[in-house]
Amino acid sequence: MWRFALLFFIYILLSKFLEPNCEQNSKCLCENHNFCYSPSLLQQNTSTIIGKKFDCSYLTTLKNLGVLLQEGFEDTSKVSREPENIVFLSATSDDHLKFTRKSIESIRKSFPNQKYILYNLGISDRNSQKLLKDFENIEIRKFEFEKFPKHVGNLMEYRWKPLIIAEVLKEYSNVWWMDAHIILNSDERNLTNRIYEERASGVRLTSDIVFTITTMHSNFAVLHPKLLEYFPSSIYFLKKSAQLGANFMYFARTRESLEVVKWWILCALDEQCMGPEGAKIKCKFDKKNKYDINANCFRFDQSVLNLLLLNRFRDHNKYRSANGFANSHY
Repeated sequence: MWRFALLFFIYILLSKFLEPNCEQNSKCLCENHNFCYSPSLLQQNTSTIIGKKFDCSYLTTLKNLGVLLQEGFEDTSKVSREPENIVFLSATSDDHLKFTRKSIESIRKSFPNQKYILYNLGISDRNSQKLLKDFENIEIRKFEFEKFPKHVGNLMEYRWKPLIIAEVLKEYSNVWWMDAHIILNSDERNLTNRIYEERASGVRLTSDIVFTITTMHSNFAVLHPKLLEYFPSSIYFLKKSAQLGANFMYFARTRESLEVVKWWILCALDEQCMGPEGAKIKCKFDKKNKYDINANCFRFDQSVLNLLLLNRFRDHNKYRSANGFANSHY
């Protein structure tokens, strides 16, 4: 706790000296693209504090993944929800294969013919062939670790997840990400339209990136203070908001979603952003308070994406579906 308190105190002091108005600061640019994050880029009337600049060497990866905002991105209302533009997406290795098989089986009960893409993070040829034999309309793709910095290969830091999602968003306008252990509820038949019906109701959901599973703790509880150097945020909102599980999520390919994914990817590529020194996934939660007390742990990709969306919406309910689409079978 003392370590977190000290680092946060340093963050507050430094923030008073950081340059404001990143959008007009040429030091933040890589070519003509901004590489210094500020909450003001995603939310009106917020602090003009900016984060640490990401390395310009990552620009090539962003271009290759197609997440830089150019012409051709779709408005939310124009995203096609036809079956051919919807895909289920996951990644696995041999040690998680039994979970993946159960997950695919749950999808096939409701969506027998829907496209399913599985990224190979370490599946043997024998197991790959068996999956292709046992399930229809499944595609297995090798994740090309060699294209990215060496630390992307640290599987338990989950840096590969935003990179995989971005790759598939180039091809499909609707992507449902599922961790290997996710079981789809058997009565679900029209997931994507359910999301848009919920958005149309105007009650709360407004995001083009939608979580469906809630954790029992806040974003602050699993925050590593190093992350704030890259993505300044509000401790008040981090304590107030529930962190949502990055295990079953919907992504629409829109300007809004790709702007968020851009920062998510930059963090994954940077060694200290998504995998700060000392970060560990095992938490020591306070039994009475999982919101205001830091548990000395970090949720890697999940912590980063939650923070980015919280900075934009200031309310986790605006990027959380009220529908209980799935469950974990760990």
